[in-house]
Amino acid sequence: MERRGAQVKLAPVTKWQSNLLHLLTDPECQDDMRAKWVLPFAFSIYPKIDLRRFKRAYKRLFQRHDTLCIRFQVLDGVWRAVIGPPPDDPEIRIIDLGAVDDETFDRHIRKIANAPMPVVDAQMTEMIVVRAGKRNETLVVRVHHAIADGHGMVVLIEDFIKSLVGVPVFGDAVSHQDYLDRFENPPRHKAEHIESFWTALHEELPTAPR
Repeated sequence: MERRGAQVKLAPVTKWQSNLLHLLTDPECQDDMRAKWVLPFAFSIYPKIDLRRFKRAYKRLFQRHDTLCIRFQVLDGVWRAVIGPPPDDPEIRIIDLGAVDDETFDRHIRKIANAPMPVVDAQMTEMIVVRAGKRNETLVVRVHHAIADGHGMVVLIEDFIKSLVGVPVFGDAVSHQDYLDRFENPPRHKAEHIESFWTALHEELPTAPR
């Protein structure tokens, strides 16, 4: 649930986001590429997860990192990052596998962690609690690569853990504007290198998979 009356910001997408969005929405691409762009983490929690505490920490992530609030939409024919207000009550999904053996449990966790995520007008992060009989509960955190990279995921997980244990959170947030500043408006000494990278990436695009 989003806050009523809260301001929505419109921002351009980065070259990386534009590349992914065009790839993932290309009708010629019949291979489901979405699963290849999800960054998942899974944690075994003992003895069990305190849902109220975890939800408070999850809510703080949305409040601090505006990139988690992005939804990608096509407006006037152009992809835009629509940055909405943080949700008042972010959802934590519950999946109960019942009593399963190790092999079945591992297979389900991998399937849950790597499941495709929608990219158009959808939340790009997800938190799931998996229960399986008498096992420790498992927390699965999923963020789409369109809004975070490896460094961003480390920051998000670190902030989440600090919020859980009540440790002050310092350092920069994972910000969409920061990505724009670093990669779309880089310092002059880095601009040529970044531009040549994206030019080379688009020069010889592979044939769309079928």
